[in-house]
Amino acid sequence: MLKFIYSLNEINSWIIFLIGTIGSLWSIIELVKKKELKKRIVVVFIMGLCTITLSLISKGTRQVPELVGKTYSQAVQVLVNNDIDFESIQNVSEYKVIDQMPKAGTIQWKNSKVQIEVESKADYEERNREFVEEQEAKHKEKIIKQLEEEKTKFVKVNATLFETKVSVVNKNGKEKYALAKEVNTEKIENAILINEEHHIVFNEYVNVERYKSWYKNTLSFTESVPIGRYKISLKAKGYDKKVCELDLKDCKDSSVDVNMYLNPTIQKPEYMYRVHIVDSNYREIKVDQICLKLSKDDNEIGRIINEKPKSMFWLKSGLGKKIYVQLTGENMYCKCSIKYSQAENDLFIVVKNDFSAYQGTMEEYLNATT
Repeated sequence: MLKFIYSLNEINSWIIFLIGTIGSLWSIIELVKKKELKKRIVVVFIMGLCTITLSLISKGTRQVPELVGKTYSQAVQVLVNNDIDFESIQNVSEYKVIDQMPKAGTIQWKNSKVQIEVESKADYEERNREFVEEQEAKHKEKIIKQLEEEKTKFVKVNATLFETKVSVVNKNGKEKYALAKEVNTEKIENAILINEEHHIVFNEYVNVERYKSWYKNTLSFTESVPIGRYKISLKAKGYDKKVCELDLKDCKDSSVDVNMYLNPTIQKPEYMYRVHIVDSNYREIKVDQICLKLSKDDNEIGRIINEKPKSMFWLKSGLGKKIYVQLTGENMYCKCSIKYSQAENDLFIVVKNDFSAYQGTMEEYLNATT
């Protein structure tokens, strides 16, 4: 019934008026002939009323257009053009419409809303991934060709990966990282070299072979890159994402080696400890080197080499409940284990006269200094 009524909306108003006029004239002629004035007046009134009613109803309905397959922004434009209300969705302008309610062709009242369902974010990203990659590849090919024609220098970039578990803080409060063990490139989840001037990406890499041996912690980007400003973004399993800047503008060599220091991802909260090295009377003892291990027989996880002898170093938690320390100074060498305590920020290594050492306590420190 609504479809029939809606069809009247597509008939030009003058046709509706003409039909109504002809019907009225015909009725008048008939009533004059048969002289049934009262009955014919009623018929004329009913016909005119029906014509007006149907015309008004047809203007108050809308036929729902086809929206499925269009982008959300296109679907919205179609609904606006047809003066149809709809339920708005935010931040999905380029998402495809996969369903609508009511369906296309349905006749509904003017104030009724159309509900739109769009594809998921994952489907949208997957659908656009290949297109984006294709456009990026074309852009990259164009830029590389242009730079080659301009005789721009190209270089190879190698990145060597190290793990940093121990941190040192200097007097200015600036944090430095002590060199620790190597990170095998097999742990790399992604490595990207980004040219900031031309917005092109290099993401293919291999291990580096030098002097007939494999450097398992060194990767080399397979493509030579034009000189310029770059960012290296790297993520390895078990480590935080690392981003560093690389300026190759004035590079004179055919290849560039970059050291990248990765921080292990620590799930639990980190605490900073001041580790003081003192004698039996809790007076400072300065050392040249501090070597750290997770166990007595384990390989070292970090080595702090002081430019000048120091009696204190900073240490982050997250290495385990206990850490083993080897101290080297002028005419001295000793070992000690340290247990972390979240209740205290200061830890003490007490070195005896015979160069044996143990972990002191805050209570001993207070007794010795008061």
